[in-house]
Amino acid sequence: MKLKKISIVTLAALYATGVGTLVANPLSLDTPNGGNSDLIGIKLTPEQVEQYKNKPKHPGVNQAQRPGQVGMNVHRAAKGSSHKAPFVWEDEIEGEHTYIIQLMDSPIALYQGERPEYAATSPRSHQPSMQSNERFGTLDVKSQAVKDYRNFLTETQDLTASKIRSVAPKAEIKRRFNVALNGMTMSLSQQEAAKVAELAGVKAVTRSKEYKLFTDVGPEHIGADMIWQGTGVPNSVEMRGEGIVAGIIDTGINSDHPSFAAVSGDGYVHENPLGEGKYVGDCVEYPNMCNSKLIGVRSYATITDTFKDPLFQPDIPEWEADYKRAPNGEDYNGHGSHTAGTVAGNVLKDVAFQLAGMEEKSDGFDTPLVFPEISGVAPRANIIAYQVCYPGGGSFGENYGGCPGDVLVAAIEDAIIDGVDVINFSIGGLESLPWYDAIEMAFLSAREAGISVAASAGNWGQAGPSYIDHVSPWLTSVAASTHGRQIEPVAGRIGDYVGDNAPNEIEGYGITGDFTGNLVDAANFGDGLCLEPFAENTFDSGDIVLCKRGDIARVQKGINVAEGGAGGVILYNAIAWDDGKGGNTLNLNPFPIPGMHVDMESGNALVEWVTNSSSTPQLSIHASDITTTEREADVLANFSSRGPSTTNPNTMVPNVSAPGVDVFAAYADEMPFNLYPAPSDYVAISGTSMSGPHVAGALALLTQAHPQWSPAMIQSALMMTAHAGKSNVDNYTDELKTATFYEMGSGVINVARAVKAGLVMDENGDNYRAANPMEGGDVTALNVPYFVNAECKSTCTWMRTLTATKDGDWQVSAQELDMDGAPFLQLDVYPDNFSIKAGESQSIMVTAKVLDVTSVNASSANLDVFGKINLTPADTSMPAQHLPVIARFSGSKLPEMVSGMIHRDNGTMLTPELMTKEIADLNVTVHGLTAGETFTDKLSAAYIDFTEPETMQDNPGIKLHFFDVPEGTARIVWEQVSEDVEAETSLDIGMDLNENGMVEWYDEAICYSFTGVQEYCAINNPVPGRYWAMLGNFKRPWSDEEDTLDEIVTSLAIIPSEDHGLVTVTGPQTTNGLDPYNLNINWSLTDAQKGDRFYGLLEVGNSPENVGNIGKMALNLVHGGDDVIINTNQQQAKEGDVVQVNVTMSPNMLGLERDTNMQLNLPEGLQLITDSVTASSNNQDLADSLTVEGNQISLATMQQASNAQVREYLFTTSDDDLTCRVPIGSNPYYLDLYKEANIEPEFAISGRANEVLTIPLSLFGIDRIPLYNNNPDFMEHDALSISPGGFIQLDSMPLFWSLHFPMDAQFFPDTVIAPLWRGDGMTMPEFNMDTESYDGVSLASTTDGRYLIVEWDNMRQGFAFGVNFDPDYDARYSFELLASTELNFAAGEHEFIFAYDKFTGKKSNLGSIGLHGFHGPRGTFGPAYGYSGNGFAFDDLDEKIAEGLVVCANYHGPEQSAIELSFSARVGAKAVGQEIEIAVDSDYTGSDVVTTSTMVNVPSNLAIGALSDMSVDENNSISFEVMIQDKESTANGIQVSADNVTAAVEGNMVTLTPAADWHGETMVSVTAHDMAFPNDSATTSFMLMVNSDGKEPTTTTTPTPEVVEPEDTSSGGSLGFLGLALLGLFAAGRKKLH
Repeated sequence: MKLKKISIVTLAALYATGVGTLVANPLSLDTPNGGNSDLIGIKLTPEQVEQYKNKPKHPGVNQAQRPGQVGMNVHRAAKGSSHKAPFVWEDEIEGEHTYIIQLMDSPIALYQGERPEYAATSPRSHQPSMQSNERFGTLDVKSQAVKDYRNFLTETQDLTASKIRSVAPKAEIKRRFNVALNGMTMSLSQQEAAKVAELAGVKAVTRSKEYKLFTDVGPEHIGADMIWQGTGVPNSVEMRGEGIVAGIIDTGINSDHPSFAAVSGDGYVHENPLGEGKYVGDCVEYPNMCNSKLIGVRSYATITDTFKDPLFQPDIPEWEADYKRAPNGEDYNGHGSHTAGTVAGNVLKDVAFQLAGMEEKSDGFDTPLVFPEISGVAPRANIIAYQVCYPGGGSFGENYGGCPGDVLVAAIEDAIIDGVDVINFSIGGLESLPWYDAIEMAFLSAREAGISVAASAGNWGQAGPSYIDHVSPWLTSVAASTHGRQIEPVAGRIGDYVGDNAPNEIEGYGITGDFTGNLVDAANFGDGLCLEPFAENTFDSGDIVLCKRGDIARVQKGINVAEGGAGGVILYNAIAWDDGKGGNTLNLNPFPIPGMHVDMESGNALVEWVTNSSSTPQLSIHASDITTTEREADVLANFSSRGPSTTNPNTMVPNVSAPGVDVFAAYADEMPFNLYPAPSDYVAISGTSMSGPHVAGALALLTQAHPQWSPAMIQSALMMTAHAGKSNVDNYTDELKTATFYEMGSGVINVARAVKAGLVMDENGDNYRAANPMEGGDVTALNVPYFVNAECKSTCTWMRTLTATKDGDWQVSAQELDMDGAPFLQLDVYPDNFSIKAGESQSIMVTAKVLDVTSVNASSANLDVFGKINLTPADTSMPAQHLPVIARFSGSKLPEMVSGMIHRDNGTMLTPELMTKEIADLNVTVHGLTAGETFTDKLSAAYIDFTEPETMQDNPGIKLHFFDVPEGTARIVWEQVSEDVEAETSLDIGMDLNENGMVEWYDEAICYSFTGVQEYCAINNPVPGRYWAMLGNFKRPWSDEEDTLDEIVTSLAIIPSEDHGLVTVTGPQTTNGLDPYNLNINWSLTDAQKGDRFYGLLEVGNSPENVGNIGKMALNLVHGGDDVIINTNQQQAKEGDVVQVNVTMSPNMLGLERDTNMQLNLPEGLQLITDSVTASSNNQDLADSLTVEGNQISLATMQQASNAQVREYLFTTSDDDLTCRVPIGSNPYYLDLYKEANIEPEFAISGRANEVLTIPLSLFGIDRIPLYNNNPDFMEHDALSISPGGFIQLDSMPLFWSLHFPMDAQFFPDTVIAPLWRGDGMTMPEFNMDTESYDGVSLASTTDGRYLIVEWDNMRQGFAFGVNFDPDYDARYSFELLASTELNFAAGEHEFIFAYDKFTGKKSNLGSIGLHGFHGPRGTFGPAYGYSGNGFAFDDLDEKIAEGLVVCANYHGPEQSAIELSFSARVGAKAVGQEIEIAVDSDYTGSDVVTTSTMVNVPSNLAIGALSDMSVDENNSISFEVMIQDKESTANGIQVSADNVTAAVEGNMVTLTPAADWHGETMVSVTAHDMAFPNDSATTSFMLMVNSDGKEPTTTTTPTPEVVEPEDTSSGGSLGFLGLALLGLFAAGRKKLH
């Protein structure tokens, strides 16, 4: 009883300290120095020792008054913050600046109801279900909740402003934010701003940066300006596109625009590559359209015929209608001119930002904003424009919209004929399979003609992923992103009122100047909408007229007012809501007089003021301004289309990104075919139509810089040197994340880096065409600059070939990219480095391993994982390059849980023996089974504050999952599946009580687990609601040790109350309460895969009325893969080899006895050696169950059920077992590590029995010691604890007191391997002068990794309470432990060996010898099935051991029921040249037949020399010699096959004779084979060209091709190695002869 009480006390104290896996540092090895080379000694550095002694604890445990205990699956009851950003001081900032002041409360878009008095306003607070048709994420700004919360934010802002004035007296609110941001702007000095940042309620204060623009930034942003300066260009030649012709397939071109003039704004005079005055297309008839810059304009009648449609000329009788404009390619839309200007527009100086006009013709309205310089990317390139789209876009209601497909194909063809170098194609629809799309295939032809094509990806980004176009691998598909500047109007204002009851100051937009005057309402003059011109002198010149918006163009209203003599106009909206037509927008209108555009509310207030004023009111219009401001660059535009492709999923689209937002370039100054014209010389517009031209310009510069590069090489250089961009996390905040490859492809282009690329990739049109997946092609095999496999079967492989542009040394590395909720991706690349010369090629092989996850509600087939292959040059003048990787591939008397490793869809397992109260009528209720959802995360060390929820958000060491638990859920399981050695996993589950999407741990946590073993949390009968599961990695890197990302795999399951019909449970209908019993658990699954995890809950009752009254058992099933394994002693063999084959069927540890059948039918090439066939199970010979006939083996036997077999160790000694010996060293009874191998003790292991040192087991080159053969996943990972008191542990649990226990007792630590465990044992490391050796504990392993060795030299006795109050200080004990890393059931193979060299002193009886551990998973406070223990001695050691004795422990367990079938087979001659399959069909009771196979490769003895293509004249013959190498020098024959040809073979000479009068090409196959065994063969082939003689053929019957083979070709023989080496020269010479 005393011992039991002590055990209970220690158990309760166990989890007062955290335990966990340790991280291994590089080890130092003792050098044998001439000693035993089979041994490796382990020595620890002081830093390692210190690190291993500092294990972390779960942070939540460190808080005072923490309820519950620390450990695994610890439950707790759930009940139911703010941080400042540091102010960033900027040097050299003086005076006042605009600062953005953010406040603590969430903005409307993020507010989720944290304040009880205000309802949540965030769209996420009312997220619809997956089955709902409701739009997700709609922010209802009109809702009462938004209005109320907006008022609250405004009041808070006003209160904060008052506080701010205490440190900045003149500060006033300039602009408020409350939707995306809660804050305001103020003009402050930097000193004032720093003080404001310290005020309560202020979250952050940052300066709003503005700058003046020196040039439009698109070309500069992608590095084109560096190319213009010659940086990185061969020979440092400045390049701006000279000599390159850009084809613009679009709406035509504004031919008289300065962007396309013969002389650029910087004075550059263009040269026409066609020759001066030579043009193509319309310029032949309209020569004034073209010049030496614009060398061609092509139009197509399909488009220009619409120019004469009467629809566009309503004022002319239909019969008189003619072309409204000349039928040529002049741009009347603007799109084509804009793209052309972006690709190759001239350098222009001092260009004003313009507002568009409203007439058919207009040069636009200049604003005060002036760009000192604008330019295309390749400003000196020539242009040919192809007008392929209708100009009007359907605004008249006509059918002329879009770009006809036939015209597009015609234009592509013309571009090829015209010899353009690049094509910009800012046109598209939604994708189709490229190989069946005429336009895409036309572009393939263009690529083969040396033309690089940039195609816009599309503007459907807001519709979701996979709304994209141009998914051909031979195009460069372009997404749109931002550059670093944006053009913004600054609101003007109406104020300076004179008159009673004036409204508040009003903001509006107007750009036509300031004005002060009398306010009048147009409605008082009979036309409130200002629809018609007012009569002259209707108004005074000092009047400002109010006009209501509607019915006619906005600017026209200003014109009408000006006609009446007014000096100003105020236009106000007629509606306040978004009508889908922009009716509530405010615009910069180019009125002919000063004007302002205001909203409906402001307009109505001004009308009311005019109406109610006793005198004429006065006001002032203060015009708006237009400025350029800085913004975040390289952010994906929300409209930009995303991948993946649905028709061609093995491509990466888009390929790259480029600036496509607010791009300022040329436009159309005439729009006669648009009902709402807006012509202008220049506009700033957005779209992938704008980003594509940036890439086309970059392609042009690269073509100029590297004319020898193919379009594929140019594309690869641009893609492999792009840099990662960013995208918004959602549509409601400005939070950014790294863009995925499906959003921005390889990234944002940088042509300055691309021009210096040291590696490029090429591909040809034949391979592109052959890759059609609908015709059996493989897109993944194309040599493209990315790796994509949308159907990765767990493992997939790609090969890519790189060509060097310069000599260089390269490092190649693989990088996995994290992705929330995605399966883990492991990447390997070979080689990892190479050296290469310019022009040479190097192939790399990439292998991706994807964790295949199957879960209840999702499949990993719907997820993509991402990585990168990084190419790093040693020469830093060359840029680093990368290639993206995308792969897709799914508490009672009962045991706490029953777990089993299953191998087939159907089967049976038994529970452990159950001892419960009586059962009158067995009733088992099943919940589940449910497949677990597996998550694989890469986490670094977690540093968090459990009291601060924000620290757990977006933390690289934390992963959060939020999920809903419905009513009636039986159980939640959240378990760790595996972890990297370095990881320290922690699991937590809680309930998101306020549904704010944050972990408020102390209020919400329900269960946590942090022990260092296999963590899990489980909750039975959970309350329905919103829950979170948190995974943390609480390792603590030591000193400067790298904080690596560790892989942690977890599984989450929500088990409903329903029985899914996958499990049935049977057992005795009644029990007596005295005898133990088992339950049979039968499962029936469908297509379960290795690694699948299934969870259930079983409730056992003693009658149907008493459901679950006996208790509950969790059920965990893990699929372990195939249970039949075939191993051969060699994977490749030759004739005459004898191959040893071993077939193992896994032990029957789950079910009852079962009839088992295995059948093998060896293929013809193998000859079974009958006498070699053996079979055994449970140490019994199964010869009587074997049938051997010829090459067939059949085994039919009863495989015993071994689940009831007790796992135990049986002990023998060297006195009674001749095999019980030390297998290493010169002495079979003891291995002295110091004498045998100069291995010294580890001085860090010293002191009392409970002062253990825990180190990584992997330091010994060992990953596992199979104590009781437990699953490594159920044990602490990579832990070895060594006690100075004579034992080791395979865990890091503490021994709190210096005690020792009987091995079969229920105590912890979990695992103890004790050659001589004494609670009073002590070890003092020192050099012993008497023995001339060391005292202490020495550590070693064998070089083959078979044994771990621990030796205790001169362990002593010390005082130990309850064990030894009067120690014998002269007593000494020297002994050792050898622990095997393998289980081997063969006779004489022992798992543990204890040897004793010294055993002296009094009280030598004390101590414990044996083994202690467990099998199965661990529960909250101990193993789920209890401890196992086998003792050799306890406190009677003096009767059991003596000096020179060896004690051996042999494992016996259920694994012994495995069936082992072995045989040998000789490789016969008929196997040569074949890959031989050895297949086993197996089945057993309850399972279907399963086939398991392995392959043995038997290479051919023959090699045949390659033959080059040949030619022969019609009606002639050709002869050549076949060179054969035969390792066996046997007689060989030659066979020749070809269409329209006969062959004659004589020796090694072959003569081919084409059919009479036949000419053309035919493939000739030549096969050399062994005469005796034709399967031993080798084949080569070549193309034979039969040249026509130009004569008409005579009428003859073509003879049937035949093969002539000589009767005896033994004289043909084989060539030696020299002859084979010369074969290439011979073949080349033969080709020249014909």
